[in-house]
Amino acid sequence: IFAPIYSLLFVYAITSKYIVIPKFRIKTVKEKHKLPVLILLSIIMLIPFVLTYKFNINAKSFTFGSELYEARAAAKSAGNIFTSYLMGPLTKVVLPIAIILGIKEKKLWMSAIGILLMLYIFAVNPHKALFLSIFLIVAFYFFDNYRSKAGLILSGILILIFTSLIVSATTGNILAESIFVRRMFFLPVQICNYCFDFYDGNPIYLSHSVLSGFSDYPYSLE
Repeated sequence: IFAPIYSLLFVYAITSKYIVIPKFRIKTVKEKHKLPVLILLSIIMLIPFVLTYKFNINAKSFTFGSELYEARAAAKSAGNIFTSYLMGPLTKVVLPIAIILGIKEKKLWMSAIGILLMLYIFAVNPHKALFLSIFLIVAFYFFDNYRSKAGLILSGILILIFTSLIVSATTGNILAESIFVRRMFFLPVQICNYCFDFYDGNPIYLSHSVLSGFSDYPYSLE
């Protein structure tokens, strides 16, 4: 019963004329300041990664086999709250913008730095999506039309699927098929179902977060 009540209270809070929610003014960065701001943001957000992982590049990150998961587990155990929270904004926002802006402004050194920094983060904390996104970022820039981008995505997925199936059928190696078929389409849905089944009737009320003081976390594992 509390879920719809909370939802109605939230809708009332954002629509009522009697409740004033402060608005934040966003300052637009001038064209001539975009690159310096991106460089400064990149350096600031990169500092926790350098301090945490230094330059201990793990060659296993580039194997894309089971060794990659070992490297990822080691990176997770060595990480901290700063590397966890800055990973997304840095690799999905700041560095991609730097890469595209470098190409657009014909400052290829900026694009090269952005790509190298993404490769560095992948080398110390490997996620396959991060490595593949480098190619997608550059490819999307050269397709202005949304239909072209959609066609690029669908064509790429189909090529990966058929190629991985052919490799699996001819060589017996199921790694590519596992990554591009099971991992891409089936595993996320299966994990989602497991998650809902596990927590169905057993809510934890954000007791694993900073709100742990209001509710006890019921499990022995994080």
